[in-house]
Amino acid sequence: MKISTLWLSILLCSTILSINARDFGTWRKGDIIRKSWLYIQRTKIEFHHRANAVKNETDEVVTFKYTHFHNMNKKELRFHDKFLEGRLSTEKIHIHINAFLRDLENNRKVLAIAEVKAEESWDKKHLKENVTILKSKTGRIYETEISAKRLGVIIDTSTSMSPYLLRLRATIKNKFPNAYFIEIYGCLFRNSHKRYGPYFSKVHWYYIKAEEGENPFQKKFYCQQIPDKNIHSYMAGLKQGNVHAMCALALSKKVDAIYWFSDMKDPVIKSDLKTLTSLLKKTNLKIYAHTTFKSPTKPLRALIRDSGGEFIREKIK
Repeated sequence: MKISTLWLSILLCSTILSINARDFGTWRKGDIIRKSWLYIQRTKIEFHHRANAVKNETDEVVTFKYTHFHNMNKKELRFHDKFLEGRLSTEKIHIHINAFLRDLENNRKVLAIAEVKAEESWDKKHLKENVTILKSKTGRIYETEISAKRLGVIIDTSTSMSPYLLRLRATIKNKFPNAYFIEIYGCLFRNSHKRYGPYFSKVHWYYIKAEEGENPFQKKFYCQQIPDKNIHSYMAGLKQGNVHAMCALALSKKVDAIYWFSDMKDPVIKSDLKTLTSLLKKTNLKIYAHTTFKSPTKPLRALIRDSGGEFIREKIK
């Protein structure tokens, strides 16, 4: 696909789907274009790598058929440049983006069929491999003693927390070498089910990746339905999805304890508390909430206590 050198440089230098203050309110036209187009380009690259993995596993060649503005003629190129430069109406911008999303979804379905066969092939080849049985381990992270077979870690990567993160990661990895880390922008509990609809029914793929010994073709590692609109807002919601990250850790990575490091400055939505309550009832998950600033709300503190975990309010020097 042809694209001007200037815009290519801007897109490649942008942090993918980065969050800023506008994500919590009205979106600017330029942000919608930049984030959506970057998502489209990155997803095509992801599909290409996944197709190569399938070929290496089963020798099947996955052929993609992109139809919307894929091989642009001069007229389409002029229109697309206007889109990238924000010189189209908001309505036309969304129509253009949504057509790309439909194109991606059609090709995702083709890829998913091939990955089912690759998953079966991988399982047959690794059928006799031994499954590692994890034993409970106790370690002290700062002043808190934590016991877990597999520890999940959720780190708030907002600006206020960045000075602590290098030391925190090193401390946790020293005590729990097999801990699984997820980075989330902020500590917001938001009503994501209501806001984003059916696409949030299976979103574990955003938070987890296949590790050594795991079948890399499993559906849980990949998006199962690309939204047909508002991809900029959808991805921003995932980047802030603390509760969804907890669900992914407990249900897909099978952790039995979560160390959640944040400043607790963001609001807590009741519906997400219900989701977390339901998760705790289904699992033996313990939550250790470490905050450097604000205490959790009373309902959240109660959930943490009832899980068998602990609320820690301690600054890292």
